[in-house]
Amino acid sequence: MIGHMRTQGGKNNTPYVQVGVVIASDPLTVKLGDLQIGKDNLLVADYLLPDYSRKYTESGNIKFDESGSLGTTTGTTVGSYGSHTHDIATLSVDADNTQSGDFTFSDGLAKDDIVALIPTLDEQTYIILARVVSV
Repeated sequence: MIGHMRTQGGKNNTPYVQVGVVIASDPLTVKLGDLQIGKDNLLVADYLLPDYSRKYTESGNIKFDESGSLGTTTGTTVGSYGSHTHDIATLSVDADNTQSGDFTFSDGLAKDDIVALIPTLDEQTYIILARVVSV
């Protein structure tokens, strides 16, 4: 009877986050208490995988004003005017800028990393949510 009550009582409990340690990165193996979980029983947040890439776009305005004695240009020869330089008295930049590309993170999970895991309902697969550190 008590066994049945425990089974029924735990039936709808939400799985809880647990802390494990990576004991090997290739193939990925995590130690959770006395349990070793291999790659076939792990799902990993994509950003924790080696060579993870993500697209980005950023935009902004670059504004810069400087005056005074800023230096001299490098000597150059232009046509028949001979070699000459120019003093730079002011420099002003005011431009909108938009960039896009890929951020690639080359490191993935490594041996001795501490990870937050949550089991699936059947407790046969564990999802690695994040790499965590103590402060």
